Amino acid sequence: MTEEKRYEIDGQTFVQRPLVLGQWRQLSAALSGVAVSPDMTPAELILALGPRLFEALAVILTPISCSSPRDKDLTSLADTIEWGIAPETAVEAITHFFELNPISSVLSGLTALAAQLKARMIDGIGSTNSASSSQMETSPVHTGSSGASA
Repeated sequence: MTEEKRYEIDGQTFVQRPLVLGQWRQLSAALSGVAVSPDMTPAELILALGPRLFEALAVILTPISCSSPRDKDLTSLADTIEWGIAPETAVEAITHFFELNPISSVLSGLTALAAQLKARMIDGIGSTNSASSSQMETSPVHTGSSGASA
């Protein structure tokens, strides 16, 4: 599997690499309200995206002239892509997106991380509560002061 793919769109060279977290956020916003299922083909995904396809492609493709995905003007790029990309290239870019960004792997990793964090929180809360209540009940300081003040 190659880590990078280049596309010529409207006389401009674009590159596709694995997404960074900022791009995931942008893609999430672009796909808001779109019903996507894991078993969709790239062609079905393109149809489901409808007019949002070009915004999604603007997120996942970066002009070679851009030093960082952060520096992209998504609205302008979406317009360039809409009027310059061939349907075959769009399908190829979507297909390559799933090769570079294995969604099931990302989701299973996030699920495992969430389970670990939850277990740590539960363990932390349980051990903190029991340790602090034991100290208060058996502490000689508390016992002595309550007897001396009477």
